Amino acid sequence: MIEFTANDYQQRFILSKSRFPCMVAAWATGKTLCAISRAILYSRLIPENLGCIFRKTARSLNDSTLQDFQKYTGEKVDSNRNYTLPNGSVIMFRHLDEMASINQQNINLGWFYLEQGEELDSDKEFWMLFGRLRRECKPLQEFIDMGLPIRSVWVIANAGDTWIKKNWKDNTFDGSELIEATTWDNKHNLPKDFLDSLVTLEKNSPDLYKQFVLNCW
Repeated sequence: MIEFTANDYQQRFILSKSRFPCMVAAWATGKTLCAISRAILYSRLIPENLGCIFRKTARSLNDSTLQDFQKYTGEKVDSNRNYTLPNGSVIMFRHLDEMASINQQNINLGWFYLEQGEELDSDKEFWMLFGRLRRECKPLQEFIDMGLPIRSVWVIANAGDTWIKKNWKDNTFDGSELIEATTWDNKHNLPKDFLDSLVTLEKNSPDLYKQFVLNCW
């Protein structure tokens, strides 16, 4: 469904054998593309799976995350913000205010991922959703051969002094994996005028350049 040549760091994330991989990377490193690719993998190779893509606000979910999913996959998300695969797997799109309702409805997930995880104020929602990661899954042999965990959570984010730094960089937890990249790691896929503009950014706003181009925490 999604075809592209992945960089080493992108492939490490998409095919991570850790249950809880996190990609903290700079601008234009393909974070969303990689996260969606892992979501498709878990949905296509595990029939009747149920996963959810979360974003903090309804606006950012509808204007950014949903649009990116449809652009990368060429598929249409329905009016209920669900996408159903031919094998019965469903990918839901929800925002922060709906996380609590998922717990209240006793929905059991096979996977979920947080888009722009640094937008969340704390790790409360992340750990609350852990209790939903208990769906009975029957993966295809192709999935089993990959050695991936049957149930998984992943996060993508920009660098900064956030709850993600606490959990994936300063104090790792069992099953976690941190994958990082700078904008320059993906320069061969980026237009020259964009790369030239980064030189201007470095001169005029060095702190912003360090955080969002060099991935400085």
